[in-house]
Order: sequence, then structure tokens, then C-alpha cells
Amino acid sequence: MSAPMLRQSLHLTSLRSGPAEAPSSSGVSRRAQKRSQEDVSGGAECADKGDGRRLEQAISALEGKLMRMLSKQRAQEAQAARLPPSAAIDTTHEAFLASARAFAGRLVPLLSEPLLLRALRDKKGAHGGASDAPKQVLQLLEMISQRDGFRQGVLEANAMAALVRILRLCRERLERLRPPPERRIERGSGSSSGTSDVCREARGRLQLCLRMAVQSMAFLTQISPESCSWPPCEGQSCELVAILRDVWLDSAVRRLAACSLKHLAALNDTVRLAMAPHIQDLVEACLEAHRAEGDAVLDSSALCALTSMLAEGGPTADAALAAVANLVSNRRARARFVELGGIALLQAPLRSEHEGIYKNAGWVIASLAVDTDISGDFTLDGGIPLLLQYARSADLGHQEEAAWGLANLSSQSELTATLMRANVVPLLVTFARSESDGVRMQALWTLANLAVHPEFRQEIARERTIPALLDSFRDPAPGTHHSLTQAARALSNLVVTSENRAETMAHGGGEAILRCALSESNEVQQAVARVIVNLSYEVGVAMQLVSAGALPVVASLLGSDCDSVQQEATWMAVNFSLCIDGQAPPPRGSPAFGAEMVLPLLHLLRSARREVLEQAAWALFNLARSRPNKMAMLSHGALSLLAGLPSQVDMRAGGSSSGVRAASGTLLTSLAEALTPTSRRAIVGPGSERSQPPSGLHRGEAPQKVAMLSAPAGPGLLEPQFARFAVSGAEEAS
Repeated sequence: MSAPMLRQSLHLTSLRSGPAEAPSSSGVSRRAQKRSQEDVSGGAECADKGDGRRLEQAISALEGKLMRMLSKQRAQEAQAARLPPSAAIDTTHEAFLASARAFAGRLVPLLSEPLLLRALRDKKGAHGGASDAPKQVLQLLEMISQRDGFRQGVLEANAMAALVRILRLCRERLERLRPPPERRIERGSGSSSGTSDVCREARGRLQLCLRMAVQSMAFLTQISPESCSWPPCEGQSCELVAILRDVWLDSAVRRLAACSLKHLAALNDTVRLAMAPHIQDLVEACLEAHRAEGDAVLDSSALCALTSMLAEGGPTADAALAAVANLVSNRRARARFVELGGIALLQAPLRSEHEGIYKNAGWVIASLAVDTDISGDFTLDGGIPLLLQYARSADLGHQEEAAWGLANLSSQSELTATLMRANVVPLLVTFARSESDGVRMQALWTLANLAVHPEFRQEIARERTIPALLDSFRDPAPGTHHSLTQAARALSNLVVTSENRAETMAHGGGEAILRCALSESNEVQQAVARVIVNLSYEVGVAMQLVSAGALPVVASLLGSDCDSVQQEATWMAVNFSLCIDGQAPPPRGSPAFGAEMVLPLLHLLRSARREVLEQAAWALFNLARSRPNKMAMLSHGALSLLAGLPSQVDMRAGGSSSGVRAASGTLLTSLAEALTPTSRRAIVGPGSERSQPPSGLHRGEAPQKVAMLSAPAGPGLLEPQFARFAVSGAEEAS
């Protein structure tokens, strides 16, 4: 054997049996040393090429073997299909499983072949002619992993560990091949600025191998929990979460990783416990993927895994619940959780004595309740009883979250009957007297929305709701104008009925309501004014309010610079002006009934909107039945105002108003009765001295209810509590 060939043999031996000691170079010329190094390098290349050919031959043999096995299986299935059911007994199943197990035992070790791994690491992927080996082996594995007959054999051959190694290698290699972030121009496609063709080709090859590896893992994790006997593979959840979180990877690869996580979480407690340390990363990855790609990744991602963990209970359910509590801040995550049947899974946590578990479950149910897009499914899945269960907590924070959810649900008309059947009113009445302004406001908001519906008003009032509402009007604390507004909305809807008006006055509500009408908040003024409008619709109640000092309040509100308050005030003026028929003539020198409203109403004729003008004119018409009021109107120029009012309305509103014309004309005719015939003809036209003055009073058309309002959006993002729950779960398991 020549010297060079001897050196080749020695080098091959050292490759297969371990590193050899470096020979001493003493006494050897530089030329000899260089020639020796070249011979060794050439020998290594020959060895790689030889190993590559053997690897290719092994893969080719396995491909042929698999094709023959599948062909034989299809023929046996076709033959069995032609036999009668009683004779179609599969006697070859065990033999096929044995063959499949043997095949997997030959294929899976190829994933750990050093030459295959080096082909993945190399930028050109051309080690020893094995550049296609990773793709070929992974294709075979993907093909058999989706078949039940092969799956158990693949798992027994420890394919999961090999796949985790492949995932880690592909991920790390892709990260090194990527350009710096400032040179990346397109997510998910691997495109970038200023990269070589070799790098782009290498990234494409690695992406393909990564996709096939994740797809194989997704198939393998679909095994039934009963037949799952293999332990969780170290690093499996970590690698899958890292793939899900890497928004520069293709979205299809990340969706496959999410499916694998979902299947893993459904297997057993041991697997779920291994996933627990990665739950926080899982949630963050899910939200990052959602922000980058929209709903596609979220629909199949971590939420499914977390829901499975929550459904199975066990040591990781607490951590999964804390993770879900964070995810439901996302609109699509809320809808997906309901689709997955998550509401039913909250029953046990809401019965827990553990404060953290109870808090997270309550947060989830309250967050679902405030989303009006899913309120129908929320109700059908039994969410309202769970929300009421959470509302009965002694914690004011929990009560406010639950009341927030009830307020949003009550804004949906179709859910009102369901809420009433759930007997929410007694709880809301209790909350209406809460020391927490947040709890009180949401409860009052809910009562106001429920009271919009006529069929439930008396049922609501029977729960002593009106005394609780009046408590909000008595000595309201500073900064509670939102609660007072909602109390006024609720009461204004209830006092549409005569029984509830009588109950309100019987509990001494008149004076408290009138005091609150002079609030500094326009919002409160408008809401309380509507209460007074609906109370004063009945003349007897209006007279009681007049005795309590209502007319100066009305005069003050008529002068408001807020259009909506002015509108309510003119309706009040119309209703109170109807009381003039029951009044005795005032003593000489005393003001007539309603005199304090005359000047503010005349002022509205100069500047008010068309909607206000009509009601102001009718209120003045009613008040003009008293001669002192009529003379006061004439002395302050009412005739000139009324004569030009229709044309002013036309110019101001861009069109005619028949209501304003009718009201102003009727008032003008009434005022003209106090003039001489000549003056009357000059103002209202010929023949007017023979016209009859209008008889009776005009009530106007005040609304009798306040529409439902949606509560503001409910709970936001909960502070993460993953670590504490994950540790707790681990301790329980051990």
C-alpha cells in the first residue's frame, strides 16, 4: 500500500472510532506536511461522498419499501371491502403493524444521522452529496405520521426528540441567515434587501424542512390520550412556542406549531405540566402573531391549547386560566373562547375557594359579558348565572366587574327577558346602595335599561327599586354625577306609570329631585329634568311639585345654554302651565301663577331651535289664560316676536314648521283678545275680532321614556400571573 493510501485509511479509521493523536512533525519537511494535509482532506471528502451515497441508498430503499407496503395495504383493504361483513375479518392487521414498527425503526434514526444534520447546517446544503437527504427523510416521516398504523411505531422510535432537534437546528440556522432587522423588508416570506442568492436558497430549503418537521409533529400529537404512553419530550413546547412567536416565519408553519400545541395540551397531565413553564410565552406569542397576521393564527393557536388544559383540570388548569384571563382582552380571542365552549369550563373555578382562581375566572366571565358581539352566545351557553355568581362576591372590585357586564347585556333588547328571568333586579337594588360609586353607577345603568321595556316596569318597581333610586338623589356626594345621571334615567322610565309616580311622591322624592335639577352638570340636569317631565305629566303630581318649588327650577333650566336641557325645560313648562286652571286669582299685587316662566319662555322665542320654539309657544299660550301673565307678555313685546316668528323659523331651519306656525298663531290670537278691535285688526288681520278664542289647554307631546344606552367597555388586560400559578401547579403534581 502506498503512503498516501495508508494515510487515507488511517483518517477514515479516526473518523469512525474517535479522534487520533496528531503525529509529531519532527524531521518532516514542510512540503511533506502540506502533501499530507491535502491527502487527509481529500480522504475526508471521499468518506463524506461515500457516506452520502450510502445515506441516499438507504432513503431510496425505504421509499421503495414504503410504496410496496402502502400498495399491499390498499389491495388488502379493497379485498376486504368486497367480502361480506361477517367474513371481512382483518387477519393481516397485526402483521402490518409489525412491519410499520420495523419501518419506523429504520427511518427515524436517519433524522439523527450526522451527515443529514450537517446538510441542514451548511449554507449550500451540499455535504457529501446529501443536500436533499433532510427533505427526503422528512417527507417520508410526514407521510407515515398521518397514518394510524405507523404513528405508534414512530413515537416508540423516539421521533419526537429527533424532530425537536431538527426544529431547533432549522430555527437557529434561519436566524443566522437572516439579514439585520433594518434590512428585512417583508415578513413571512423571507424576502430581504441585499442578500445573496445562496442565502435565499438556503432559507427556502430550511423553511421547507421546518414546515415538514412541524407538520409531522402535528400529526404525531393527534394520538388519543388513552394510547399515549410516551413521556413529554424535553424542549418540545419551548420550540413550538418559539416558532409561533417568530413572525418572520411563514404563517402556515406557525399555524402548524399552534395545532401541535393544541394537541399536546389535550393529552395528559404529565404533558400539560411540562407545558406550564411556557404558558406566559405561549400567550405573548399568540398575541404577537395576532397583531402581525390578524385572526388566522389566533383561530388555531394557543387559546385552543389553553382551553384543553382548562377542560382537563389537573395541576396546570390554574396557569391556563390565568393565561386565558389575559387573552380575553382581545376581541377575537373572546369570540374564539366562546366558540370552544369555554364558558362551561368556568363553573368549577367560580366555585373555588382559592382567591386567585376565583378572580381570574370572574375576570374572564365579566370580559365576555361586556362584549355585545357575542352576547347571544354568552347567554345561550349559560353565562348569565355565572356572572351573577361572580357578582355576589363580597369584593367591591369583583362586584363592579360583574355589574359592568350586566350593564352591557342590558343594552341588548333581546336579552331583557332573560335577565329578568334570572332575577337580577334584587341584586341590582342592593348594588344601587353600594358604597362604591363604580358598582352603584353600573347597577343604576342596568336598571335604567331594563326599565325601558313597559312590560317589566311594575315588576322592577315591586322590588322596592324606587326608594333605592331616590337615595341617589338625597345628598349626592361630589364626583358622583355619573351615578346620579343613571339613577335619573332609571326613575324617569319607571315614573311613566301612574302607580310609580304616586310611589315616588309618597317617599318624599319631589324636593330631592328638584334640588338635583340645579346640578352644575348639564348631563345631570337633562336626566333629572326628564324625571320632572314625566312626573308632571299628571296634573295632581304636578301640583305637588309646584308646592315643593318646581316653578323657579323650571325658570332656571329654561335659561340654560345647553340645547338638550332647554328642550326638557320647555316640556316641563308645558306640563306645569296646565295647572293654571286650578289656581285661584292671585291677590292684588301678587304675581300670577307661572309668572317666573314668562320671560325665559319669551327669550327662547328669540333664539331657540325649532323643536323648542313650538313647546315654548304652547306653554305661553297656556299661561296666557291668566290676564296678568297675558299683560306681562304684551308689555315685553310678545306681539312683535310672534308676528315675525314663522319667517324667522323658515330662515333659521331652512324650511317651514307647521307646528311652530300653529302654536305661534294660536298664542297671537289669544294675546290679541286683550287689545282694542283696531289694534287687533292691525296685528292678526281683518275679521279677527269676530273669531272665537281657542278653548282649553294644550298639553304638548313630551316623551315618556329614555332609550337604552350601552355601558362603556368593560375590564381590560389583567396583569400576568402565570409564574405564580405555574409554580403552584408543579408543587401539587409533585
